[in-house]
Amino acid sequence: GVGVEPIHGALERAGVLRHALAIVAGEHAAPVRPFALDDAIDALEPMVRARAGAQVQVELRVGRGLVARVDPDHLEHALAELASFARAVMPGGGRLTIDASAAALPEREARALGLAPGAYARIRVRDTGLGLDEEARARLLEPFFRPGIAGQEGSLGLAMVEAVARHAGGAVRVESTLGRGTTIDLFLPRVHSEVNGASSAPETPNPDAKRVLVVDDEPSIRAAVRRTLVRAGYAVVEAGDGVEALDLVRGSGDALALVLTDVRMPRLGGLALAERVRALRPGLPVLFMSGYADDLFDAGDIPAGRLLSKPFAPAALTAILRDVFDAERRGPPSSAVRTPRS
Repeated sequence: GVGVEPIHGALERAGVLRHALAIVAGEHAAPVRPFALDDAIDALEPMVRARAGAQVQVELRVGRGLVARVDPDHLEHALAELASFARAVMPGGGRLTIDASAAALPEREARALGLAPGAYARIRVRDTGLGLDEEARARLLEPFFRPGIAGQEGSLGLAMVEAVARHAGGAVRVESTLGRGTTIDLFLPRVHSEVNGASSAPETPNPDAKRVLVVDDEPSIRAAVRRTLVRAGYAVVEAGDGVEALDLVRGSGDALALVLTDVRMPRLGGLALAERVRALRPGLPVLFMSGYADDLFDAGDIPAGRLLSKPFAPAALTAILRDVFDAERRGPPSSAVRTPRS
């Protein structure tokens, strides 16, 4: 039969694709604000390398203090598509270079892109791959277009990159020669900041933001999840294990909107924590994350769609949170649970 891991991966990809379609259709009206590109691209580097594949050498060059107007979740989708495209056009391996720098567009060049002349941040993505013929180059930004190469199934293609750029007030330019690789420039409106190139996340969250309790015994994982959630507009409280998390749940009243917990932790694991949370706060949603494949089989007490497999992309995390909160607004959550392995 089909294993649980492929099914779980397919469901996660379907959720991300659904979110991507909403962006391309203009239905995901995320706020565009000044964002430090060095922080953003540094945080997304592991995802870019994973998407590009082991045979592709990835080199990132990001100007420090470079600030642009962009939604960070959108930027993640764009870089994921660009890395996947590079992998597809370099089936035998090659080099992918991502270079983010300041650029000034003169009037003629800006007009050709449908932009006003002025200051932009340019993210230049260059591969040493197969290159494109004239027809493929002209159609590259069409949704789902695959220029005769493998590996793009289930992908929106570079239409995603175009949608992200336009949403932010920027544009995309493609240059490619058959047999000589492809260069894709993503232009975003540049912001001159006087505060260390601006912060990639607000120091003080919106007081009305939903508060998420993140529970994991690995400080680096908590920090990464915190960055993702704060950038997405959530407030975050952290706990190092289940015992510490229970104390926070007891003292929080109704302030917490969701608990995101690792499955395996010392002292008190995620499943035991969830049982006690249900006793204290019956309506408080609990999401789980795990880096162990066995948990995908054995987690019979975890409702379907409530388990994230580590490592996960930031967009997968924010998508599952949106699904949970949307389901809460629609009514009581489903009682369906995963069936344990016999």
